[in-house]
Amino acid sequence: MLYGRHQVLDELTAYRMRPAPQDQPGKFETGTGNFERYAGVLGALEYLEWVGDTFGEHYAEKYEERFSGCKLRLKQAFAAIRAYEYELNRALLEVLEETPGVTVYGLSDMRRLEERVPTFAFSLQGRHPRWVARMLDMSDIYVWDGHYCAV
Repeated sequence: MLYGRHQVLDELTAYRMRPAPQDQPGKFETGTGNFERYAGVLGALEYLEWVGDTFGEHYAEKYEERFSGCKLRLKQAFAAIRAYEYELNRALLEVLEETPGVTVYGLSDMRRLEERVPTFAFSLQGRHPRWVARMLDMSDIYVWDGHYCAV
């Protein structure tokens, strides 16, 4: 997917086939469109709107002066998701901090929790990461270990 200011995109050279139009957005689309992607993006947006309607109603007041319709529901959705992630982060950090031998990588100061993304890296002293992942999996806590192609 390509997104950009209309004027900047106009200035870009597109490597296109002869039958493709010379102006955007068609000049960037060679061949048959990726209809599965279009449907997926639409589905994701519809889901986020549902999240905004279902879980983000009390965030509407914060955004309704500047946004309406779909944009408002998306703002509500992301606010609700962020609040949920915040509580999950807080709960996980509390457990990790009280567990002997655990080292948390990244921000672990509860006063700075708003600055943290909802991804955690930690190690358990004396245990291989694969063992830790297996034990957590046995408790229905799904994590993984490895280098994630960052060798």
